[in-house]
Amino acid sequence: MKILAILGIWFIGHFALAAEPTTTQDELTEASCSFMLSRGADNSSFVHVPGLTVLHSTSSQPQLNVELDPGVSLEGVVCWRSSAEIGPNDDWVARAGVPLYVKKDGDEPDSPTLVLELTEPGYRVRIVSGPELSSEQAERTVSLIDTFNKRR
Repeated sequence: MKILAILGIWFIGHFALAAEPTTTQDELTEASCSFMLSRGADNSSFVHVPGLTVLHSTSSQPQLNVELDPGVSLEGVVCWRSSAEIGPNDDWVARAGVPLYVKKDGDEPDSPTLVLELTEPGYRVRIVSGPELSSEQAERTVSLIDTFNKRR
């Protein structure tokens, strides 16, 4: 399967190594990210993309343009982080029309899985699975959605 990022995975990886994450949650880190690809309704898979990071500064945001083989579609980007929380620059993925799923790294069954999406009225975050966010996490998420909508 051919996956060719227009800016190149090397380009993304280069910035990922050079850029410090600019998060309000200083402890938030990203372990890895993958593409969620599908080939029809019954065939989907995760494809790890070495060097792909979403948790980075705005100055290093590459454009998310991906060329895929015919019949293959990019259904989302999935990132595993130290906490299942949205970061301050995550809107660059959703702005490209691709949902961003954020999961806690590890196998904790009581951790939420979030999805950031761009809808007609604006950005939204949904809990796909797991418990509700704490009040502090919910406040940070609402503040980030406000910021994303202002940048839109």
